[in-house]
Amino acid sequence: MGDHLNQEFAAHPDAEAVLIELQGLGRIDYTGTLALKEAVVEATGANLTVSLAGISAHARRVLSRVWNGPLPEVDARQPEPNDTR
Repeated sequence: MGDHLNQEFAAHPDAEAVLIELQGLGRIDYTGTLALKEAVVEATGANLTVSLAGISAHARRVLSRVWNGPLPEVDARQPEPNDTR
């Protein structure tokens, strides 16, 4: 994933921020959480502000256990009430 992200960062040198939309994310496991965290670290290493949006309750629980600090959220949007993720 790292090489692809670095290519994207290089292709957009004027970018200042990255918004990662997670509304479509059903479940996330430990490996997925580590991959997402690595992407955030790479983006911040490229001097980009990173925000996560639309985090489901399940994903929030898993991410919070692994993240070691506050999640970089842009808003508190929650999935629909009938969302069982």
